[in-house]
Amino acid sequence: MSEEPVKPEDLPREVRLQEYKELLERLEDLVSIYNDADTIDEEGEEVMREAEEQLVRYATLLNAEEHVSLTPDVVFSPDKTKVHIKTDVEYEVNYDGDRWYSCVVCEIVEPVINTDRRQYSVRILGYPDVAECVFYEGLRQWKSSSSAEYIKSGSTCHAVHPTSFLYEPATIVRLNIEGHVSVVFGEGEEPVSVPLSHIIASNQRFYPQLKKVKHAASMTPEEREQLRKERLERKRERIDEKKQMKADLIAQDANDWQSMMSDLGMTKKRKKF
Repeated sequence: MSEEPVKPEDLPREVRLQEYKELLERLEDLVSIYNDADTIDEEGEEVMREAEEQLVRYATLLNAEEHVSLTPDVVFSPDKTKVHIKTDVEYEVNYDGDRWYSCVVCEIVEPVINTDRRQYSVRILGYPDVAECVFYEGLRQWKSSSSAEYIKSGSTCHAVHPTSFLYEPATIVRLNIEGHVSVVFGEGEEPVSVPLSHIIASNQRFYPQLKKVKHAASMTPEEREQLRKERLERKRERIDEKKQMKADLIAQDANDWQSMMSDLGMTKKRKKF
């Protein structure tokens, strides 16, 4: 008795996510292939319909289990290029592929079509005009990555200035009872209390500017279309290579057979003499 296939609902999220990505790539390839064709037969339509139905199922499951809330009380600079919040942030985002950055969630972007996944528009603290639209896996609950030994009186750091909304060099005065850090931004200035999520301690490298890593989710429609074409072209090249290898193998087998028959013919001739 054969085992029943595992339902998507029973799979771990990581597996469902991988299945979704593979189905999405497959459907995009099918669309590109049939767009190049003059007509689509019934079998092709059925394949596309099944792939789309599966994609909708996985997208619905993934969206249903995501719970992200908008960040309350976000303050924008007058020119809207910077953001600030007086309390610890709830989330951090993986922006440059190097590490996670404190951020605020400004908008929840619901899917336009039922094969799409929900996305989240975020702004990174302490940097001017750094916005990103990410999927759920691009976010996580904020957690301090600063070791306690670096959050002590006299230690240097970078902290988000409550007026400029930017990371600026600072010196730690003390760690307050409520979990905030008292810092001094300049010589002779009064100490300022900032949330721990607004601190980059000296054990972490500070980047004056963030370099964005381009993901498919953040590409323009034209860039995504170009990516699909390149991927489809590579797939076609692999198919052509396999066909050529098969043809070469058949030709080689034919040559080997012909050589063997020739050898047998020569052997028979020698026997006649």
